Amino acid sequence: MGFNEHGIIHSMNTLVPNQTFQNGTPILFLTRALLCANSLEDFISILRDEGTGSSDGGSLNVIYLKEKDSTPVVVNIEVAPSSTTTLSSVVNVLDIKVGDSYEHCNRYLRLDVEEQPRTASSISRHEAIENYSKRKPYCFDTIGEILSDITGGDYPIFRDGDASEKDVGYTLLVCKLYS
Repeated sequence: MGFNEHGIIHSMNTLVPNQTFQNGTPILFLTRALLCANSLEDFISILRDEGTGSSDGGSLNVIYLKEKDSTPVVVNIEVAPSSTTTLSSVVNVLDIKVGDSYEHCNRYLRLDVEEQPRTASSISRHEAIENYSKRKPYCFDTIGEILSDITGGDYPIFRDGDASEKDVGYTLLVCKLYS
């Protein structure tokens, strides 16, 4: 997670594609460079990393506070590794509108990327969250219900420390912005 003086706040979850590129820039290095971004366009350009590209993947939740009195811009950005032919990261930006709810659980949702098998827990969490989709946009009570959900079998959203898989990180980004 990071933020800077230009009003850009971000968090990142690792996504694990099957194919990574050892000559690319590690996504964690790119997130460090993001602290220098002075606009959302600059932020995206850093993630594209033209000429090298990312070696691995990530999902970034970004809030850009452009002006003191304006509505913040909220996006989710999926990043996939570069290839030996493109030498820039594959980037998909999803604009999250005022009043929308959005969730992303450590797997590619929009980019067509073959992933390592560890995504079973992410699929399970997305299926559990889908049970709440008729109640969008989420209120705080619904967010509490989602975060305490234990219906995912081996991979529930709420884990008490006895989970068989160590992948317990996820981000639930819920944005209800007031203009």
